Amino acid sequence: MVELIIEYAPCLERLIQLGKEGPRTSRVIAAPKLAVLGYLTPRISEFELGTIIAKEIISISLTTSVRTVRILVLDSIGPNLDVVVGFLRYFPCIEKLYIQSHLRMGMKNVRQYDTLDPIECLELHLRAIVLKTYEGKRPDVNFAKFFVLNAKVLEVMKFGVCGNTCNEKWMANQHRRLQLDNKASRDAQFEFRRDYDSYSFQYNKHIHDMWVLDPFDRSLCKCCQLVS
Repeated sequence: MVELIIEYAPCLERLIQLGKEGPRTSRVIAAPKLAVLGYLTPRISEFELGTIIAKEIISISLTTSVRTVRILVLDSIGPNLDVVVGFLRYFPCIEKLYIQSHLRMGMKNVRQYDTLDPIECLELHLRAIVLKTYEGKRPDVNFAKFFVLNAKVLEVMKFGVCGNTCNEKWMANQHRRLQLDNKASRDAQFEFRRDYDSYSFQYNKHIHDMWVLDPFDRSLCKCCQLVS
């Protein structure tokens, strides 16, 4: 499929695009009940939702916000903190954020949180983050640390760790580098698990089951043993 155009979908609650099988360009003019959005990847040359325009998930422009979306799934090269923060500003009520990370060593991710220009999502709504294919290197660490230090109502952050590095010594080092003792949310829990599967969040047998409130949360199903 090359292009997907949805002019008006008053009952659409989920828009899930499946990687290589998904459209290169997507335009959603109006979807007033949209609550779940993903899987947005750099393969998508352009994605439009209302007034948002995202090009290859590396740049984003917007004029208003969409407050209905609660679950967002992104594929991020870097990972790119500036782009992800841009999405959080456009979707200020996100409660669960899933990131498929592709490490790029040149990515600095040194963004500082401006208390004079607060991000509503981080202040009031974001409760869960899942970071898949985490390697614990500087771009990964700086990306994750931003949320550790600034997500004020965070309840859980899960790290799907690549390779065989996920041992006690490595986790202790990550604890220090991520500044977990300085977390913004007193109740936040952090989980590191070896990520045995290289596939993205989209490869989930329940992704189209409407009875599942969060189709990307594999912990809800015993047959899905991946990080979720």
